[in-house]
Amino acid sequence: GLLLKVAGKYREAEPLMQQAAERAEVMLGPSHPCTLRLLDNAALLLQDIGQHQQAELLLHKVLDRRELALGIEHSETLMTLDHLVVILEGDQRKSHRWLQADQILQRIVQARASSLGLSHP
Repeated sequence: GLLLKVAGKYREAEPLMQQAAERAEVMLGPSHPCTLRLLDNAALLLQDIGQHQQAELLLHKVLDRRELALGIEHSETLMTLDHLVVILEGDQRKSHRWLQADQILQRIVQARASSLGLSHP
């Protein structure tokens, strides 16, 4: 599925990526790092094909699981937060989404500063 996505064949990739994520949830568990990465990738694909609401819901699911398993300062958790910001910023239907995106960006900056220190480039 990921190769099809990279090739720009989003509609063909979507069912394969969804199927891979569903299988990983069953075989590896809902909070396994591979499962979460597959779900995150599936959410990005949903965004690419214009299904922003579904992508956002899926990213919130991934975020909740990553926060529980890894903590807020973990790089994978912060990456999911960043993906959520991209979706919120791209949602032109509602202006309050920009405020949500800004709040999440502030959260990312605080977590990075806390984990890496203020002097980190």
